[in-house]
Amino acid sequence: MEGLIGEIESVIRRPATEGDSSRTQSFVAAFEQIVANGCRGRARRKARCWATQHCWLLVQDPVSLDAALWDPVARDRVDLPHLAKALPKNCKCLLSHEKPTSHGCVVLVVDLDSPALWYCRVSHRSWYSHEYSFEKHPGFQIQSIAAAHEDFYFSVSPTELVCMELMCYEFSPEPRFTTIEHGKIWLAGGFPLEKAPQHLVESRQELLVFIQYYPMPIGGYKNYGVWKMDFLKREWTKVYPLRDRVLLLGPWRFAASLPAGELGVEDSCVYLIGDDNVMQIRSLKLFACMRRPYPLNPEMSGVYTLAANACGFDVAV
Repeated sequence: MEGLIGEIESVIRRPATEGDSSRTQSFVAAFEQIVANGCRGRARRKARCWATQHCWLLVQDPVSLDAALWDPVARDRVDLPHLAKALPKNCKCLLSHEKPTSHGCVVLVVDLDSPALWYCRVSHRSWYSHEYSFEKHPGFQIQSIAAAHEDFYFSVSPTELVCMELMCYEFSPEPRFTTIEHGKIWLAGGFPLEKAPQHLVESRQELLVFIQYYPMPIGGYKNYGVWKMDFLKREWTKVYPLRDRVLLLGPWRFAASLPAGELGVEDSCVYLIGDDNVMQIRSLKLFACMRRPYPLNPEMSGVYTLAANACGFDVAV
């Protein structure tokens, strides 16, 4: 695994800088270079990569099936247990903690094409897999999921949030699912919540949901907003400023909260790739919901690349 990651590191032109105050910006730049290298023609093999919400990459060797978490900025690597099979290309990878070196950190991989999960505790020796189903919601498949408070959360209905706890012990390998019933979010114009795409995302240990919808019955402008889950009251409350954070939302409901200062951009904005594969920037500041989307600065192409490829890409080595 060390040799494989070493070859991937060789395509990053920007050297790692210890104590770099713009780690997020450096990660975005490195990610863009790695993805570009995946388009290289002749290569001995291709490594498979996924981005986590905390600027680490999950890397799997397609030959040995070994896996590791890798920070392309600090060049740190955390080896993971051996996988018995190759992970599907279309996956979402999340960490239960901000740093995988934190005690008890769990790595979760969600298959985006079937109801299947893979997960492991970083310090343990085994991966576990699970095919989930819910009797009340037959055929349900996880689309949007976020990690918060060291657990994982996803919605199964407009009034039901599921908390998934992963113990990752041999005597208790199965996930524990707890349903949290909560008040429903009411959208302007009576737009049905179940028809509005949702992105769950953790930001500063708070569970948020971004929703974009059409408040008018036919056509019209798109409205949007962010709500925060109040676990004590079991209800979603509207959020406006994000306190020096931006949300990055991409295909497959990828979602991450990033520091605006490290990216050098205005805070409380959402970078969203729509169905037309075009990224728009929308402000969450008070009275900004009716503004037209900001145009994407060409210098921010790396942000688009990260959002568009976070859920799986190959890189030639």
